[in-house]
Amino acid sequence: MINILWLLEQPFHEKTRKIIEDRLQCKIQISYSFHIHKHYDIIVFNHYSFLKHFVFYQKRNLIFFVYNDEKNILNKQSIYIDYYIMEKNLYTDLCKAIFEYKNLLLNMMNTLYLKNGHIYYHIKKDNIIYIESYKNNIIIHTAYTQYTLRYTLKKIREILGVKFIQCHKSFIINIDYIKSIRNNFVVLNNEDQVPIGYKYKESLKEINII
Repeated sequence: MINILWLLEQPFHEKTRKIIEDRLQCKIQISYSFHIHKHYDIIVFNHYSFLKHFVFYQKRNLIFFVYNDEKNILNKQSIYIDYYIMEKNLYTDLCKAIFEYKNLLLNMMNTLYLKNGHIYYHIKKDNIIYIESYKNNIIIHTAYTQYTLRYTLKKIREILGVKFIQCHKSFIINIDYIKSIRNNFVVLNNEDQVPIGYKYKESLKEINII
């Protein structure tokens, strides 16, 4: 899913949404207000007053500036803007920009951007083997290391994607890392065994795992 922060007065054009979703083969989620702790893949805005809020975001997403006058478009610029869009060509230029950055967007979609205290983590979803909840934290087990973060399993599940499935109240697994199923356990490629909860067996059957 591509998350777009849309800070223009007019609502996002549904016809354009369909064009982009069909071309990129993924869904688009539109937010109309800025939240400091939410990740956005693309930010679209047309007022310089917003610039100060996006200093951190410039390294982890695409920033598109919409303008209606070619004069002075660089005035007051404090961050790098990835694409300038003419207001009169708004949706045509938007599609052009998104398709131009298609590969980068797909790569960004495969990355978790998580904040823990004052530290930001960028974790590739393909590297995640499984995630477990432990007290008030989650432990993300990847092919290379582990991350212990103050998140809930429910919150992390919402942003993982279709390759991840909950197999127990305390565990989410990446189906690409399943080695075998033994009784009430999933054996993963790193030889860790993850329990299967009774109420989650049907979910595993639906994707032909058991």
